[in-house]
Amino acid sequence: MRNPSVSIIILNYNGARDTVECLESLENQIYKKFKVVLVDNGSKEDDLNQIRKFIEKSSLQINLIALKDNEGFTGGNNIGVKYCTEEYIACLNNDTVVEDDWLKNLLKPFFKNNENLAVVGSLIKDYYNRQKIAHYGGRINIFGQFEFSNNRKSLPKNNFVVSGVSFVIKKEVLKEIGTLFCQKFFPGYYEDVDLSWRLYNLGYKISVAPDSIVYHKVSTTFKRENLVAKGKVSYFRNKYLTFYRNLSFVRFLLIFPVLITWDFISVLILSNRARIWIKGILEFFKNIRKIKHIGNGDFSFLGKRIYYTKTLRDWTQ
Repeated sequence: MRNPSVSIIILNYNGARDTVECLESLENQIYKKFKVVLVDNGSKEDDLNQIRKFIEKSSLQINLIALKDNEGFTGGNNIGVKYCTEEYIACLNNDTVVEDDWLKNLLKPFFKNNENLAVVGSLIKDYYNRQKIAHYGGRINIFGQFEFSNNRKSLPKNNFVVSGVSFVIKKEVLKEIGTLFCQKFFPGYYEDVDLSWRLYNLGYKISVAPDSIVYHKVSTTFKRENLVAKGKVSYFRNKYLTFYRNLSFVRFLLIFPVLITWDFISVLILSNRARIWIKGILEFFKNIRKIKHIGNGDFSFLGKRIYYTKTLRDWTQ
């Protein structure tokens, strides 16, 4: 097995306690050939000072990038990429802790004679119930539904969406796809779907390492910074933006009525979501000219059946 160097991007936004716990778990990694790029998204001074104190005593190689403003998950990671000098780039949520062999196992799939492999994701477990598998990514269908994969025995082979919680990507691949995430997806949702779709359109493969285990606290930053309401709106907005970015204009015009109709039916069932859905549609049209239209994809990335395992309520509660 090769021993490539890895840059690990971690974001912090007024979450020093979670971030320090995450960094402490990295200190115990079996695989030592990595550096941490820690991007602070404009946290309060007290929070940032807690991070600085940890760095002073830590054995990790940490490059702290302190931003004046909150650039969100997408912007923070994109800025972090600019400071990554290693062969591979890993993205890890700060509200996680990882097993000691997390990074070692995350890199393994790259060394199995698979040149088209671009990204490998981790197995995500519940931080508060560590026997429970939360997910390791999933699939998306023509209706814009996202189906979480949470059965370790049935790993998907095709059309896989890597989880943004924890993954590693070849740095050289970013030269071909441009930015890691779309900045306009702030504050969140669908940025990992968009990344996976772009890679799929270029012929790359995505995989998961089921023995690379991460324990995730789930949406900690959203809840702490009162971004839940914005997140609900961005769920719809980013779904439409993702389809727009990755399909040709003709294909998007064909599928957009399908997306709208499906969401309308869902809103009829969950009537208190109507205002959120309408805001999401309006924000989509507001941002459509502000994002890069790639448009080289087709419908082959999308599942063709309805997913019953996850509902609109699960995504917008």
